[in-house]
Amino acid sequence: MDYSITFPVNTFADSAAALAFVRPFLHIPFESITSTRAYADGLEPFDPEEALQRLGEKQDTMFRITSETSETAEDRNSVVFNNRRDEKVAHFMLRFENRSDVDLDALVRAAGEKGMTFAYAYDFWKAYWQSVEVINTYQVAKKPYDHLKKKINPKMPPFLRESIDISDNPGHQQLTFSMKLMAAPEMWFGPGCWEYFDRQRVASFPDAQVIEWITPEILHVRLFDAGTPDYEAANILRLQQQFRQWSRMDEVEALLQAKLKN
Repeated sequence: MDYSITFPVNTFADSAAALAFVRPFLHIPFESITSTRAYADGLEPFDPEEALQRLGEKQDTMFRITSETSETAEDRNSVVFNNRRDEKVAHFMLRFENRSDVDLDALVRAAGEKGMTFAYAYDFWKAYWQSVEVINTYQVAKKPYDHLKKKINPKMPPFLRESIDISDNPGHQQLTFSMKLMAAPEMWFGPGCWEYFDRQRVASFPDAQVIEWITPEILHVRLFDAGTPDYEAANILRLQQQFRQWSRMDEVEALLQAKLKN
């Protein structure tokens, strides 16, 4: 299962602070680490104390730790952090074979205390095509795309100028100002999102499997089972669309995208 947890940019002073924050909630050993500055040559053996020192000294803005020892191995368990100043967002991406390998409830509560904006759980590959924008990706996969809505960005190189417009896809993901959004199988609306979302409206969506306040500021929504075989089944896409409309997620996304441009 994959997890996304986002915060306002610079919530963590550097990636050493981010590693120190997340590590107590991880229940499996990690073998390797890489980063843009402290571990710029690729995967190196992961020693937690050494990593904190090196990441801090280099003022690194990202890291990736993994249970693998080779870049070519299947990424079964990993944690990636990136303080993305371009999107004004601090972003954790976690992947675990077993949900029990991370204390997710405690992690979300601790994240809330640091002003978490939004978090969600999903299966990366089941959600994949709802967010693919590059036409060449469809061409390589021999997947039809002529029927899909397109958009043009004149600032991009010619081969990337035309792309798929994913805005109408109910299951698409969007990394934007201070958060990454998705009408995901399971979501946590954090303290930092209520400036943009109406908490009473989100909490009153009638068709979720579970809606519960786990703290006064963190709302947990289970829209559907993350283990469902097909995220693009008609009933799932319809449910995601209904939730996006009810919560006004599309309007929030547009507002946050405009803040990025400004």
